[in-house]
Amino acid sequence: MADVRFTPDQQRAIDTIDKSVLVSAAAGSGKTAVLVERIINIIVQGKADVDRMLVVTFTNAAASEMRLKLTKAINKEIKAAKTSDPERAEKLRQQLGKMYRSYISTVHSFCNRVIKEFFYLTDLEPNFKICDSLKAEIMKMEAIEEVFEQGFEEDDFIEGGSFREFLDRYSKERDDKGLMQELVKAYADLRSMPDYFEWSERMAEKLRIPESGDYRDSDLYRELWADARKVVDDALHEALGLQEYLIALNLPNTAAKLDSEIGAFQTLADAIKSICDRGELAKGAEEVVSKVFQNPIFGKFAGGKGETEVYKSVSADFKARRDTYKNNFQNFFKEYNFAELNTLFEEQSETYKYTMYYLALLKEFERIYSAKKRDQGVIDYGDMEHITADILKNEEARKVLRERFEFIFVDEYQDVNTLQEFLIGSVAREDNVFKVGDVKQSIYKFRQAEPHIFEETSRAYKKDEHNEHAIQINLNKNFRSNGATIDYINYVFQDLMDGYDDDEKLYQGLTGHPEYNLKPEVHLLLTEMDDSSEGESSDTSYTPRGSQMVDIEGPSSGERDESAEEIKALSKAEIEAIHVADIVSGIIGTEFYDGKSGKVRRATPRDIAILLRSTKNKSDMYYKSLMSKSISSHISDDGGYFDTVEVAVAMAILKIVDNMHQDIPLISVLRSEVFGFTPEQLAEIRAFAREQQLAEAKEREGEVQYQRQSYCDALLLYSANGSDDSLKSRVNEALATIEKWRAHSKMMQLDDYIWYLLEDSNYYMYAGAMYGGRQRQANLRALVERAGAFRMSSIASLSSYISYLEVLRTKNVEMGQPSMVSEEDDVIRIMTIHKSKGLEFPFVIVAGMGNQLNYSSGIKGFQFDNELGIALAYVNPDEHYWRRTLMQKKITAKIREDEYQEQLRVLYVAMTRAREKLYLIGCEKTEDFVLDDIRSRTSYFKIMGKLCDSGHYNEYTSTDMHEVKMPRLPRGANNFLTTDKLPMDIELSEEYEEVKRRLDYEYAYKDDLSTKAKYSVSELNKEAIEESVYRGKIEDRNTRIERLASADAASIGTAYHRIIEFVDFKKAVNEAGECDKSYIEERAETLKKNSAISEPVFKALDLHKIYAFFENEIGLRACEAAQAGLLSKEKPFTLRLERDGKSVLVQGIIDCYFNDGDGLVLVDYKSNRLRYKDREADIERIKEEYREQIGLYRRALEEGTGLSVNGAYLYLLDKSITISML
Repeated sequence: MADVRFTPDQQRAIDTIDKSVLVSAAAGSGKTAVLVERIINIIVQGKADVDRMLVVTFTNAAASEMRLKLTKAINKEIKAAKTSDPERAEKLRQQLGKMYRSYISTVHSFCNRVIKEFFYLTDLEPNFKICDSLKAEIMKMEAIEEVFEQGFEEDDFIEGGSFREFLDRYSKERDDKGLMQELVKAYADLRSMPDYFEWSERMAEKLRIPESGDYRDSDLYRELWADARKVVDDALHEALGLQEYLIALNLPNTAAKLDSEIGAFQTLADAIKSICDRGELAKGAEEVVSKVFQNPIFGKFAGGKGETEVYKSVSADFKARRDTYKNNFQNFFKEYNFAELNTLFEEQSETYKYTMYYLALLKEFERIYSAKKRDQGVIDYGDMEHITADILKNEEARKVLRERFEFIFVDEYQDVNTLQEFLIGSVAREDNVFKVGDVKQSIYKFRQAEPHIFEETSRAYKKDEHNEHAIQINLNKNFRSNGATIDYINYVFQDLMDGYDDDEKLYQGLTGHPEYNLKPEVHLLLTEMDDSSEGESSDTSYTPRGSQMVDIEGPSSGERDESAEEIKALSKAEIEAIHVADIVSGIIGTEFYDGKSGKVRRATPRDIAILLRSTKNKSDMYYKSLMSKSISSHISDDGGYFDTVEVAVAMAILKIVDNMHQDIPLISVLRSEVFGFTPEQLAEIRAFAREQQLAEAKEREGEVQYQRQSYCDALLLYSANGSDDSLKSRVNEALATIEKWRAHSKMMQLDDYIWYLLEDSNYYMYAGAMYGGRQRQANLRALVERAGAFRMSSIASLSSYISYLEVLRTKNVEMGQPSMVSEEDDVIRIMTIHKSKGLEFPFVIVAGMGNQLNYSSGIKGFQFDNELGIALAYVNPDEHYWRRTLMQKKITAKIREDEYQEQLRVLYVAMTRAREKLYLIGCEKTEDFVLDDIRSRTSYFKIMGKLCDSGHYNEYTSTDMHEVKMPRLPRGANNFLTTDKLPMDIELSEEYEEVKRRLDYEYAYKDDLSTKAKYSVSELNKEAIEESVYRGKIEDRNTRIERLASADAASIGTAYHRIIEFVDFKKAVNEAGECDKSYIEERAETLKKNSAISEPVFKALDLHKIYAFFENEIGLRACEAAQAGLLSKEKPFTLRLERDGKSVLVQGIIDCYFNDGDGLVLVDYKSNRLRYKDREADIERIKEEYREQIGLYRRALEEGTGLSVNGAYLYLLDKSITISML
């Protein structure tokens, strides 16, 4: 990497190899380049061979990329030394030969190699395999079910406890699944620790009252008062500062009104200090504290005598500052009732035996789960780490590995957990570890990342400046963002993040362009939606077994109606999506300075990313808003597969074929496009069945009792006796169709059968007609492909496949949607902030800044923190109440604080993705929190407060959005929404009406059903010539295969189009301005290899026709535009036209267009053949044939971009002729 210039700090990180190094590498600081260069230097200098280094990454992709970079760098060094230093070149070649056995891998791959090497130290079978996530989840659920079955059969199967008594206290009355899931999750959480059961039992001892019998001798007692001391000291400090503030404003009478609360704080501070110092007055101090709280500390506050008017001018700022310390003080002493400490400690002590019983259940679960894995000959990923940890406790194994690894490298060090840190520490020496990461970008707490490990290592390395064995180096030059973006990021996080000092803040690394130093923009959208209460959520929520048992402390602060909040969030997302689409429309085509290329160019869609905290239920709104402006976008979502409409409906179809007596799937399919029943019709069927049931009961003259019917029973009853003949006929047709599907299920293989269902139901076609149709159809094909893989790996039935999919869905096993775009595709990216980590874009729009942030709430079940310990709630079944113990409260408070810190880090990651321009967008009810700097932790905007409007570092606007409505897509483009649940007797609440507005669609033009609503451009072009209407149908797979096996003219023409579409125009012409034929040939071969072009068709192609296009003037102009980022290919569009007095949709795809500075130039490739007799007449014929098509393309472009089309051409591939159509 001799051509790369490193900064002094980067070079120091590369060259320091005689001690351990912690590199704190800020966003965009080039940490990966430094890591790779350090490894190469060590190899080149002969300090160590590549197989004597351990390089740990956190993804397989990162490991592969690092291996590739090292291989390329070594090859480069070999080439440079080939003639000047042959001996050195040979040594480097030997390193390449050792690359295959190098330890450049993930933690799990490293563990796998250690286990295989020291197999004799384990009790594993020799042929063990790694268990995939899905199989592991299934075995876990089987294991926990067996634990509960064992408990129900034998109540005392665990010595010293009653299983039923434990359930009475900690499970629901009618459903134990919640407790089962909690136990499985608790087991997974604990396994992030080495020796987790020993640690848990040690932590459980903290719940007991000390042997002295006095709770005041416990560590927890002292910790509580230490926490109280900090709260009181902070309140005293803030109150005194506020009093000085009022005095400085010449408001002494108003300032004097703070004397009483300041006095109370001072009294508390002195008493608590005595308790913490364990002085002789400690016990008396508790009484002093109790007396202080017997009278209110805070009262209403108003201006002092003669100062009322002046006070009014500063009252908002004063109130905000006072409310901050007042709320912190009140919340803490409300949470920890110090007046009842004796009782609270006794209650907590009583939970000790139930906590130990809980751990005993986990041990039994582990025993059964381990036995299942042994029977299958597998281990899971957690086993790999723990087995390796056990191996490394052996001195011999540890010595071998320590001597082998002369240098150890850990990438993304901020994301390690306690167990992984133990593994690394076991094979490391004190002077040979290179750890690189950025604690400000640790955003994987849900994967058990522990950023405090990075912080503790940093403190240890900084503690001794003369440390001979370890050093910390900060890389804080940012080589990604422009100066204005960096300045605003620093301005925000110096205020928000603890420790964001001169060592941690960003410094500009790239030389920007002064005319294009674009400031970040904050857009506050004012709406009526308000969700100011602090969000809380938890993975497991319990109500006690006894129906009257309640949480004695009441709901935790900030709990809210989640359904109402979801409605508000969706409404906000709609408003933001409209605004974001306007911003994106303004960005595209504008000039900006690209810091990476060092050139000024125009922005294209792929330069823009929209980042969301979560894409669930919201990303489609951005997609539709952008689509309404004819802007292409792609939702990058690794999860959410089962949340998509098309997969939900497809699964519902499978479920009703397997068993029709499932109400939700049956109603979903009937309501969907497959059968198209309206909610009113479905309600009528249900009502008719109920009436029939009541009538029959009256005829029997018995007691009239309503017996629940399945919706299938209601449907069958209506099919026989329904009152509306038309509806009755439709019901019978639906039942006949479902019966036909069930009959076919016995005659076809699973994957072929699912494909048959999708085609016969026409749902595959419907999915293609929805917005994002290509992606939706890809999701359905993935369902079929997974069925094929399932059939190959097990005894496949429809029922077992449905169960398999349900496990995937409920256990959140990662199954991302198939990707339909590449990095080269010119589309807007819509993705989560987590997905964007490691990426960068010229323009970044962070939306949802006003959305509610979620924090954990106190729960009744098991809670765990690897620093504090473990705890369960106290349950009093006799008095029918439960409440959280002191330890639970401390753990909850720490979890919530950790979550808040992670929210800040997520915001930091989002903002540091931007290279040239950053936008922060969100909805709030008012902007008072900005004007008065009223901070809270409820949303990103409210966390920032006045930081939203720096007055210098960013541009701030607030916009009234009360009257904004979601843009309507062309009729037919957005009406394929469905729901998988339709409650039949729901009260018509505001929430229901809002959901109904979104999910219901009533076709407004029933009289026009015989008229086509959607046409392709080709159809209209054909109508213009032949006056005939095209009738399309889905082509089955066998027909398609037969067609592709022959080289007909249509297939050849399609292949030419496909090759040109696949070619990157920036690479098609080399620096000499000549067509790069080898590149085009490689692209064509790739299409053949991937079966995009069949072998017979490929043999019939003449690639010289493709070469000719890139040697033609219009082709060269297109390539030049591509280099400037001004070319678009395969651009889909939807256009509304009036046809025969009716409004119809026209859909088409424009082959190619580009901006040449004077306007747009449109190019359409044609494979028509020319006759030799009268070429001119033939050209005129072709022009006439495609005149309407080009006219439609031109209109679509002009309406979609707002730019005029000044040139339109047909390019005839057959004779390399360009025909002007304007």
